[in-house]
Amino acid sequence: MVSLDELIKNTVPKDIDITLKKSFLDLSDPVIIDGRELDVIVILTNLSLTGKKELLDRVSLEYLSDTDWQNSVLKPLAWLHTHNLKYPNIKADGCIFFPHLVLAKRKIKVFGYAKNSNLINKCKFMITEFFWKDSVTSLVEQFAKYKNEESSLIDLIVEHGFPKNRTLEFTQKSIEALEVRVPDSVHRECKQARFIEKNGEFLAITPVVRTSNQRIIHNLAKEHKVKSTIIYHHRPTSLGSYVTACGGRVRCLYYPPRLSQVDSSIDHLIIQWQTRKHLLNERALLNKKSLNILFQIVRDEEYTSTVQHTKNSKLRNKQNLYHLLESLFSEIFYLRGKGLDEIPMLDNLLDETIEKSVINECFDLKYAEKHFTRQVNEILEYSKEGKPLAYEPALIEAMGTGIRHCLSNKRGYHKPAADCIYLHFEKLMAYGANSQSNPYLVGLPSLTAVAGFVDAFIMKLGVTEVKPKFVIALRQFECRKGHPLSRQVYRQNKVRNGAVIDSRHCDFEFDLIIRLSKPDSSISLDNHNLFRCLPKRFAGGVLGFSMQSREQKGFRYKTCHIYHDEDALRHGVKILPSFLRFIIGADQDYIFNDINELSDILENSHEIIPVNKGFSFLGLPSPRDNAISKKHVYSEPVLGLAKLLSPQSLITKTGIRELAFWQLNISGKSVEVVSGDHNDCAM
Repeated sequence: MVSLDELIKNTVPKDIDITLKKSFLDLSDPVIIDGRELDVIVILTNLSLTGKKELLDRVSLEYLSDTDWQNSVLKPLAWLHTHNLKYPNIKADGCIFFPHLVLAKRKIKVFGYAKNSNLINKCKFMITEFFWKDSVTSLVEQFAKYKNEESSLIDLIVEHGFPKNRTLEFTQKSIEALEVRVPDSVHRECKQARFIEKNGEFLAITPVVRTSNQRIIHNLAKEHKVKSTIIYHHRPTSLGSYVTACGGRVRCLYYPPRLSQVDSSIDHLIIQWQTRKHLLNERALLNKKSLNILFQIVRDEEYTSTVQHTKNSKLRNKQNLYHLLESLFSEIFYLRGKGLDEIPMLDNLLDETIEKSVINECFDLKYAEKHFTRQVNEILEYSKEGKPLAYEPALIEAMGTGIRHCLSNKRGYHKPAADCIYLHFEKLMAYGANSQSNPYLVGLPSLTAVAGFVDAFIMKLGVTEVKPKFVIALRQFECRKGHPLSRQVYRQNKVRNGAVIDSRHCDFEFDLIIRLSKPDSSISLDNHNLFRCLPKRFAGGVLGFSMQSREQKGFRYKTCHIYHDEDALRHGVKILPSFLRFIIGADQDYIFNDINELSDILENSHEIIPVNKGFSFLGLPSPRDNAISKKHVYSEPVLGLAKLLSPQSLITKTGIRELAFWQLNISGKSVEVVSGDHNDCAM
């Protein structure tokens, strides 16, 4: 945060208006105004006026005594919000004020305005937030507490012409504006999603966006701390004060999954063994991020400041090293899952080697640690970038510990109940799916969309499953380029271009595995009936099927494998292409409490991607007019973390296998798609 005093003193006169205007935008950090209270009143008054003006011109204080101006700045208070119900559809209407923190002690901006575009300037006088007396506040809050305690800001306004007899009215309106409120009805233009509760009843949800989160993500993106893309809005003043401040260019997180199209071949492993006598993944060790991790381990051993800093640093380095080693041993884990029996040539080449013992899971851990530590140092020694790290004592010790951890993970299998079956749909295609899973994020479609797809499938199939569990694995993913065109509408005897709601879509190919209790024998599980029951819509797009081959263009690939036990499931996963990636929950490993902590994780952990995993309720579900079910609730998106894992990594690690299964969990406070401990099954 910057102080107003510094801004005024350090800015040349010809640039002062531009600098002050940018500093008091909705998307900027709060300005510290202590010692410059009168200047703030002057600036806010000038910002509420239209036309070109000097923001420090005190002539504008004359407006404080103008009744029309007073009414115009008071009117926007009725539409003060913390969650913008009009975003991204300007036709929607309503106002939500539901702060997630104590306003009097906050350090960030949380307010916004969205209703009448003609009042965008007028709202700035009362709603603009600034930092004063150790907290963020605004004139609307100062008026609200003026009734019970003194406020030098309000006294200053009265001293310069604001009528004393109107302070009571402003105070009353301000108090009303700061009360928690949620609409009693659902506007016809508001989106609604419907979920099935445990008791079989439907719950309708209207997603809304939290203005403070949009502001934080926008600023992080400008500082290049997160990957981002821009969503364009052609009528920003109709979408509120924040979108207006962005000029209609709203930044959001951009994390589409990046997949390979090439299946891992055994040939390259044979060639690698014949030429280099090892099966380690050199690219995982010698890329820039991995080398930075290793250099960081060495530096932290040499230079430490405090005990707490040392502890935190070692914990972070350990996690990063474990992830690096998992990638380093990925080829060995792949062979462990596939089995050397299917590759006789490589089996013969590896005869009586420690690599074969590790693949067959019958090896001496201490000897394996020394063997692979030596191989890692040899790879580093013959690399130009990694040579300074070769045989570094601190790194040898850390590497040895990491290799022991990586190789000693137990590979036992968790057996599910005997009355379970698994339906494995291969090569499903989603066309035009919504890749903007919430207003903050462009990437994978929302996991709630997949959960809704699974729910619709089992209902049509006739299975009475309370909480179905599913696994989703990606084969191909491609974001569509371009932006939607405006739709022509007939209005006032003229054909006009309607409003454009910018959105992002994607096409992707995926596998879906659904775990069900064994259905009644009367339910048909033949291939034709299973595909007949699949919904035609998926995540805002349509469901399709891959072609069997380029030569057979008229034939669609429709295959569903039915596994009756976990061994069959594990074998089915083992033979999948190595470029396929399972979406695995990562919230257990990476915990964050706000967007800033999330950005730190995304910046330092390249294998993690954010996903939309559900909605957090704003209040309790209740009946509302125009809702599509008996109970309705407004809610804000919940961001989670996931990582993409190959089939060979999935089948070799019990703890990770448990995170592959997702299920929809509806509580009194949220709807979330969860994984891990919430499930009782694994591969």
